[in-house]
Amino acid sequence: MSLDTAIDHLLNAKRISAPSQSYAKDNPTEAAKVFGYLEGGSRPAGVSTEMGIGLIEVEDQRRGVTPPPPPTNGWPDEFKNGPASDKNILPDQPGVFAGVWDSGATGTDRIKLRESQCNRLFDLGAGSYQHGYNANFDGKLTLIKNEGRIPVCSMHSSHTVAEINTGVEDAWIRSSARAVRDLGVPCFVRLLHEFNGEWMRYYTPGDTAASGQAFITAFRRIVTMFKEEGANNACFIWHYAQSNGLNAFHRYPGDTWVDWIANSSYTYAAQQWVGFYQDYADLWQLLGWAREYKVSDPTRYNNPAYKPLYDCFNKPFMIGEMGHFEDARKARWLRDVKANILGSFQPTKQNGTFDRVMALLYSDYGKEADPNGSEWTLDKPADGVNGFSDMVNDPYFMTRS
Repeated sequence: MSLDTAIDHLLNAKRISAPSQSYAKDNPTEAAKVFGYLEGGSRPAGVSTEMGIGLIEVEDQRRGVTPPPPPTNGWPDEFKNGPASDKNILPDQPGVFAGVWDSGATGTDRIKLRESQCNRLFDLGAGSYQHGYNANFDGKLTLIKNEGRIPVCSMHSSHTVAEINTGVEDAWIRSSARAVRDLGVPCFVRLLHEFNGEWMRYYTPGDTAASGQAFITAFRRIVTMFKEEGANNACFIWHYAQSNGLNAFHRYPGDTWVDWIANSSYTYAAQQWVGFYQDYADLWQLLGWAREYKVSDPTRYNNPAYKPLYDCFNKPFMIGEMGHFEDARKARWLRDVKANILGSFQPTKQNGTFDRVMALLYSDYGKEADPNGSEWTLDKPADGVNGFSDMVNDPYFMTRS
């Protein structure tokens, strides 16, 4: 068995904590030794401290001892080298933050309804703000904070990148930055989302590094203004659409300008699925389909035109928008997503794991908000809520102390 396969097996088992997992990826020989031990072999000698920690964790599990969660400072350095630095919002232990989008509604009634149906408080709550409406003008982010969730502030620019770079939105950006600052708690801030989608006004064409410079300038400009206004509690999300990956690749602002990476994926009709297979939800298809070339054709795999963006940048990953159309498979689809994240999904071609998927937001709205007239609402059909509840009540989704 190859070292790559051994490491994938080790990490897919999720039997060791984040510090050991991170070390294993960079030290395949030692990881292979631990893999053999996991499979019942003899305990290897002469392994490093990091791998020794992993071995102790495996022995604890063999004895039925639940290991304590790893410290938050055990995350990879790349998780803490963005604008938020060591204040980046990260789970208290390996797992996934969960929440819902509620169509930009004022208040949190829809969020609380779903929480009551799922019998738990969600980790995330989101507010969307169009240009001209300052972040939290409606008090929604304050409600989200006061009710115990992490606020997610989505900033919806309405100008081209060229216009943004001339300063046309500066007043709105700065006022919104002060509003985020005044929340006084860590807050996700999503900027220029789905920027590689032609339906966005700030979309810029081109699949070259030069074509992406104007967008990168705009993204960095906004982050800089937030910092200048003292919004040091902001954690910035770079959110691409699940299409035109090479366009997105050339618009990555750089590790020091991004705290989290996110994407969108929806299903629109019974035979036209975006990001997922027709019969089941497979994160391999959504986030890493080109991994099939990792072994058979490494040159092609490492070509930015093919390499999954999930694999290109070592940042915590958020499924920032997701939705299944009104269909009897909705509950199963959501259970499939959970199985993918837990590494237990069976009817799959996935090559490797998605351990950096650390947050997801379901788009709990439909025709009243979707320009395509699609219906993603969780309770259409009603069993969809049960599928979501099954997912978010899994222990892996219980990430906060």
